[in-house]
Amino acid sequence: MARRSCVWISGPGDGAPGQGPGGVDPALFDRVMPFFDRVARRHDHHVLGLERVPDGPCLLVGYHGRPAIDAFLLAMTLYRRRGRAVRGVSHAMWFGVPGVAGLCRGLGLVSGEEAGVGALLGAGEPLLVLPGGSRECFRSSRVRYTLDWGQRQGYARLAVRNNLPIVLFASEGADDLYQVIGDGYRLSKRLTGTDLLPICLPLGSHSLPFGPSKRVKLTTRLLGPILPDLSAADPVSALDESVRAGINTLLKPLREGENPGPRGLPWA
Repeated sequence: MARRSCVWISGPGDGAPGQGPGGVDPALFDRVMPFFDRVARRHDHHVLGLERVPDGPCLLVGYHGRPAIDAFLLAMTLYRRRGRAVRGVSHAMWFGVPGVAGLCRGLGLVSGEEAGVGALLGAGEPLLVLPGGSRECFRSSRVRYTLDWGQRQGYARLAVRNNLPIVLFASEGADDLYQVIGDGYRLSKRLTGTDLLPICLPLGSHSLPFGPSKRVKLTTRLLGPILPDLSAADPVSALDESVRAGINTLLKPLREGENPGPRGLPWA
């Protein structure tokens, strides 16, 4: 299959108008590119294994850092190097906030509760999903590089329904961007019954509360792709198990403080 270029986003610096699907604002996207370029330089961001992303529709499923800066940088890298327009699934609450909703849609984010997600895949759009969400993002820094997806399998159901390949990713440094005090996700669940009030204290650069992120190197490693086994008795659970095992393969050396280099691991 020929590579699908990102025709709706004007190229870097060319000012072409373009037209984006699903409310994407190409002009806004081009305006934020220099910001993400600065962020990438600040964190000396590198992606290893980008060739693992197949042509055509696929899911990019990853570990949610504190916060998901690496996921945005991965999406920008795919655009720069491969001309791929990555759409990201975000928490539905952001789409109910005036002003923020328009920004999210303009940058290509979609709510996981929207029926249009399947349509994006049908159009050949890669879709980035972070199943850990606020569970992983707003917990205490005493827990590092540890997958916490609960019973979430929506991404696996989507992949099985559309027979999509899944590429996994996790980033060294993602849990060092902020020191988080408190478990905001579980406190919010206890107080409100939802994850809409993640009360915690993130300490960034120079230990400033809610300040800029710490200046740490980010290296994103990709693994896969994994294809759904549609012949399995329970294809969704089988795929979910394989994906979790793959993410844990990426996280284990980071959690244990080892050098996360290839050493025969699948991303080598």
